[in-house]
Amino acid sequence: MTTLEVVERHAFKPGYAIGSFFEIALPVYRVSLHASTLERKRVSALDEFVMRSLVLGISNSGDISAFLGLDEATVRSALSGLIRDGDVSLVGVPADGSQSLKLTTQGKKSVELAEAIVPEEKTFQLHFDALLRRPAWYRDELSRYREMRDEGRIEVHSHPARRPDIRDFPPEEVSRIVRQIGGPRADRVNILAVQRVEQCTRFFRNAVALVYRSLETSDLRVELAIDGRITREYDIAFARAGGRELLGLDSNQGEIATSSEPPGGKQAGEDSLAPSPEVELEFAQRQAELREATERLPTAADDQEKSHLKQKVAELQERIIQLEGERKKRGVRQVYVYEHPRLLEKALTSAKSRLLLIAPWIKAKVVDTAFIGRLRTALERGVDVHIGYGISEVDRDMTPADRKAEDALLSLSRRHKNFVLKRLGNTHAKILICDRSFIVTGSFNWLSFLGDPSRTYRDEQSTLVEIPEHIDDVYKEELKAFAADPGA
Repeated sequence: MTTLEVVERHAFKPGYAIGSFFEIALPVYRVSLHASTLERKRVSALDEFVMRSLVLGISNSGDISAFLGLDEATVRSALSGLIRDGDVSLVGVPADGSQSLKLTTQGKKSVELAEAIVPEEKTFQLHFDALLRRPAWYRDELSRYREMRDEGRIEVHSHPARRPDIRDFPPEEVSRIVRQIGGPRADRVNILAVQRVEQCTRFFRNAVALVYRSLETSDLRVELAIDGRITREYDIAFARAGGRELLGLDSNQGEIATSSEPPGGKQAGEDSLAPSPEVELEFAQRQAELREATERLPTAADDQEKSHLKQKVAELQERIIQLEGERKKRGVRQVYVYEHPRLLEKALTSAKSRLLLIAPWIKAKVVDTAFIGRLRTALERGVDVHIGYGISEVDRDMTPADRKAEDALLSLSRRHKNFVLKRLGNTHAKILICDRSFIVTGSFNWLSFLGDPSRTYRDEQSTLVEIPEHIDDVYKEELKAFAADPGA
């Protein structure tokens, strides 16, 4: 599941909507442990027959070899191994001072179960979760440090900041994980003690931090999604590791970075160009209720509950359609953070005559092969494209991958006369215009919303306007920036 699919899936919950999201990296160590173990192994046929001879009272190697019809050297070798493993012992005979062979308590159990308990030194590979501070085994793919940085993920640091040692690997926990991993005879291994940590390599587990804002107050809450599912086990550990500060939550609690004001100043009739707060609030609430009811359906306790949930889903779907109609009639609506990437994709794939996009930064995570392909197709079907970017004359924070993305855009602009790409050098604007269909203005960084590990929380909402006359006015105003000198 992609990051955007995760965000869309969990966009609403009762009383809350996603205000922003971040791709993060949770610290995990891959370790090799050297441990003392006891392993239950199947007793070989030879060992079993030798021990059963002892059960019958045959107590020396010569008599056992004669009883089994085997040469004495073979029997002696088997007895040596059984003595070493603790299944057989030599016991003195008081009458004549000689020794006889006898099964130990362990040996009697080995005969009964046809299994022997064998002490061994073994090496095991598993993981250590540096936030949860416990041994683990993760089947999902882990990233190395360079991969994590290249993907633009925000690194969550270990807390406390130390590598794991043998204190962090209780034998019973390691035994449980070895059985969890599985493999031949995994359920027969018990870890007695972890002797040492032989290797310890840092990796990262990919996650998405979802920042929810209350629909009625300034309250913010963070939830982490791993493999598409929200997990609560990291809540306390993430907070203890400074996760909220890392996302910039505590410094600007409740800050809303939206913009319903058209670029270039206020326009006539501006009061009508604002979403209805009541409609937007109810729309978000009904979306959350619909998702919750839909997810409960498969696990309904009985037919009565299932019927009730189906009726609720139908009613919510009908109400959402009505609310969408109200939003459409007004020509103006609120855009939540999760909707922006789909609107950008829609603009690239559906624009017929013109497309204008302004954003401060370019990041390779957004301007990827798929983005370049969609843009090229739009240019080939005759769409006039203007892309303005650059918050300064030179972006010193661009990675090699970001430079490559910028070069790909420059290359396209040289090959297509209907594509104007310009470094504006002073823009904080975030604008998307598609034909006369819609304009989106707000706080969303269209070309860098993924892949920027330095960004912190802002409530990334925007306003979508579908009033052709208003779109025309803003389009004409913004074209002036492409004619002016940078910084003018």
